[in-house]
Amino acid sequence: MISTYTCPNCTQLCQYYPDDAGQKTPCPHCGIWITIPESPDLEAVGVCIENDEPLPGFYKEAFLSGWKIFFNPSSIFAMVLIIALTCLKFFVGHTDFSFTAPGFRLQLPIGQIVTVVALGGMAWYYMELVTLASFDTKAMPAPEGCSGLELIMNIFRSLYYFIAVLIIVEMPFMILATVIEKITGPLPGAVRLILMFMGLFLFPMGILTVSAGRDIWMIFSPKYMLVPIKRAFPAYLPVAIMVIASVIFYFLTLGYSIQDKPASRIVVEFTATLAATVFSIVAFRSIGIFCKHYRCWLNQLDCD
Repeated sequence: MISTYTCPNCTQLCQYYPDDAGQKTPCPHCGIWITIPESPDLEAVGVCIENDEPLPGFYKEAFLSGWKIFFNPSSIFAMVLIIALTCLKFFVGHTDFSFTAPGFRLQLPIGQIVTVVALGGMAWYYMELVTLASFDTKAMPAPEGCSGLELIMNIFRSLYYFIAVLIIVEMPFMILATVIEKITGPLPGAVRLILMFMGLFLFPMGILTVSAGRDIWMIFSPKYMLVPIKRAFPAYLPVAIMVIASVIFYFLTLGYSIQDKPASRIVVEFTATLAATVFSIVAFRSIGIFCKHYRCWLNQLDCD
């Protein structure tokens, strides 16, 4: 008989067999170590696991073997899903469905709605990639067991998290730029660019924080954002570079569409859009792999 308990960190419901009662295990949702309750009437308790040794093989798994996930048979449905979202945004997202009726023009924001849904679906996809990779799952995410309403909520929640994390990590540097301008005058474009990239450097850790089920306001805590980066800087640096490159690549292709362009241009832009999506999958999955290999240091933060 399977019993359940509630994780004290992310409040997600977890299953366990009676024989596992009293044992220590990581939460399957957020990764924090907990003691499984002796009976369903008791609460699970977070514990501190003292382990200063990261798992070996991070660079090989994240940057050399990461492409193997595309050839995993269990990832076929997930690949079809992400390609469908990409096609939806590219072919429909920029289409104007408005039409003129006698005496007035009816505005139909279908293209804008499709774009928001596609972007939200991709945000959910990337966050699930981070979570699955952190638990050593060799497959891509698929919305199995989700009702229609639950899937819609996940899409908009993920889009909110992406936008909120991006704003939060950029906010200190935007404020710094404003203060410097008040003192010294307008900043050169190069300085503004450096400040922007400094904010983007924190973006992967912010996404990891919300993907792990922690409160989004923990992004404001140096304990959760800066300490892990300092401890694992050589490993975090290439992850951050890949994620920043994927964000820039994706924004460069965001405006690509089929509107008023020759077929050759459409093929080139669609290929670039697909390439940006594939690169983003590898980049965001590397965040989860970083969490998997350096989870010992991340979990210690919850015990301090």
